[in-house]
Amino acid sequence: MDNLDNLTKLYNEKYLAHQLDQEILRAQRYGRPVTVILFTVVVPEQYRRDMHYRVLKQLGALIKKYTRNIDTGGRLKEGVAVMLPETPPDGALVVALKIREQMENYKFTHPDLHEEFYTKLIYKVAAYPEHGQDRKDIMLYLNKTAVECPTEISQICKIIEISEESHTTPQHEALPPEIKKEEKAAEKKPAVKTEKPADKQPEAKAEKASEPKPKKAKKASKKASAKASASVVEKPANKEPKKK
Repeated sequence: MDNLDNLTKLYNEKYLAHQLDQEILRAQRYGRPVTVILFTVVVPEQYRRDMHYRVLKQLGALIKKYTRNIDTGGRLKEGVAVMLPETPPDGALVVALKIREQMENYKFTHPDLHEEFYTKLIYKVAAYPEHGQDRKDIMLYLNKTAVECPTEISQICKIIEISEESHTTPQHEALPPEIKKEEKAAEKKPAVKTEKPADKQPEAKAEKASEPKPKKAKKASKKASAKASASVVEKPANKEPKKK
């Protein structure tokens, strides 16, 4: 069929976009939810060039196995998407987790190198009417949702919602327990306050200023002032000579 993708055996992007438009119109008419899951596969770098297409083929088979007949899966440029009519975000999360578990437990084998490896599956969830009123809004929300992944493929990726409003979409799986314990231990540690030592010079000046002057200095100053006053002697006025 012209609407099918040859690799994943899912529908192509054009057909998926048409079906999503029709399903949103029907949801608006009858007040039903519609949810879209976007999957992205992370393949180890050394096998990415040779095994990427085989990984996508396996993902397409799992999507067909764990979705209903009324659901529509399709291959996009960003990855593989699944539309789930009459399904809220919580219900779509159950499907996404089931597909991710099966995908990450699947053991791939390189045909030439005869080496086994595993993949990492990242998913994003967007729904009508929570995250958009039409297909463009929903796809824009999926593109605006960033994914933070560690360097090691065995670790868990974390989804970060960039939208300002709070959404009801469930977040990606939480971090492992050992990482949580480390974060809690770091939060419980009291912050060490480093107080700057007070300047000693002003205190020394204040102490000197507050110290009373010795009594000897006061007596010496009094004697000096007395001598100065005594040294100033007024000369008597010259008497006029008596007239003979």
